[in-house]
This record gives sequence, structure tokens and C-alpha cells, in this order.
Amino acid sequence: MHSNKKILVAIDDSEASTRAVEYLASIIGGNRGFVARLLHVLDPLPPEFREFRGAENGTEEARLERELRHKQEPLIARSESEAWPALERAKSILKNAGMPTGAIETEFWESLNRGDLANDILEVGRLNQCGTIVVGRNSFSWPREIFHHHVADELVLKGHGFTLWVAE
Repeated sequence: MHSNKKILVAIDDSEASTRAVEYLASIIGGNRGFVARLLHVLDPLPPEFREFRGAENGTEEARLERELRHKQEPLIARSESEAWPALERAKSILKNAGMPTGAIETEFWESLNRGDLANDILEVGRLNQCGTIVVGRNSFSWPREIFHHHVADELVLKGHGFTLWVAE
């Protein structure tokens, strides 16, 4: 059972993301009992950093896996570091609205495919038993709208079981 008091907020460095956090802050503000989980989905690692050739020997397989993780760590750390300003801005907005620091959580999610962003957000929501997902959405001129994919639209289509707030 999801809790509507656990709210997942997808964060990036866009104005739409900031609007979504500001909207959330205006709704829940100083109300107690809510938890805001700020999620930043990391860009997928290049293919050469996601897979290795494997080995038939279990010891060799474990060594290769450790080496791969060692190569991944700097890339992941850099991506997380680049995302921190947006997360800190979101935290500040929520704190200024009266949300206790202990009620604001952050999470990084390693995506395997940028095209699965909506699925990644929904998976994090399920794993954390969030009842509500908040995202921002940018509006575009109608010609650009024809060719632009909105994650928010995909979440609305696939987000069964969640309350979805889309701030535009």
C-alpha cells in the first residue's frame, strides 16, 4: 500500500523541475507527516562501462565485476556532483516552506536507458512506497510540441496506482 504522505519529486536542473518543487512546497508547506523524496535519475553509463565479457570461473567473474565497478565510480560520482545544485535548491525551497529537514530525502537512480525515464521514476516510486509523484513539464510551441516527448505525459499514461502532480 502506497502512502500519499510519501511524495516522490523528480528533480533535474530545469525551470519546470523548480516549479514542481515550488508547487509541492505551496501545497504541503509546514504540514507535518509528509516525506519528500527528491529523485535525480542519472544518465545511463556508456555501454563499455555497463558490461564486461564475463568469465566461466567465479573468482575471475567477481574480479572483473569489481574492476568494472571501479571504472564506473568516477563517472557516477561526477554525474551525482553535477546534480547536487538542483537537489540543494529543491531542499532549500521545501525547508523555506516549513518542511522539516528530516522529512526531505534524496536519491540517485542509475538509469540503463534514457528512454525509460518514466519507468525509472515509477520504479523508484514503487520501491519507496510513494503515493504521489510530482514532476515538472515545459510547454512548447505547437510545432515543437509535435516532436517533443514529455516524461510527464508518459507518467500519466503509465502511473496507475499513483497520484500524479504535473506542474507546468
